[in-house]
Amino acid sequence: KLHEPQVAFMNEIAKRNTGKSVSVRGEFTETACINAGVMNAISLGCPSLTISRTLDLGKDLETKWNKVAWQLAMGEYTMKIGIGLPAIKPGDPQYGKIIDMLLSICEGHDCYFIAQSPADRPKLLKYA
Repeated sequence: KLHEPQVAFMNEIAKRNTGKSVSVRGEFTETACINAGVMNAISLGCPSLTISRTLDLGKDLETKWNKVAWQLAMGEYTMKIGIGLPAIKPGDPQYGKIIDMLLSICEGHDCYFIAQSPADRPKLLKYA
């Protein structure tokens, strides 16, 4: 449920734009907006598309990850990881494999699953 100041803010944006003018993380947030009468939100998924305008973002992230992986291997520090479940339907044949891969990451790190919708917990527990 959106709070009144959030609804007021979203409606101010809607007054200045036409169509779907506010991106939100997922369908859960988009539905919360619609239920609050905010009709200008659109679910675009992962906000990583907005973190950098670098054309080589993938290469930059790979370089940074390789440095972190090396520091972890050398025991320089530990890492906490937050993981959101992918937007793949549980009936998809790849779903179980993806959950297994994410859980294997958690075995070696201080890891937290971040629920994006109320359905995430039962889906995760089914495969855990």
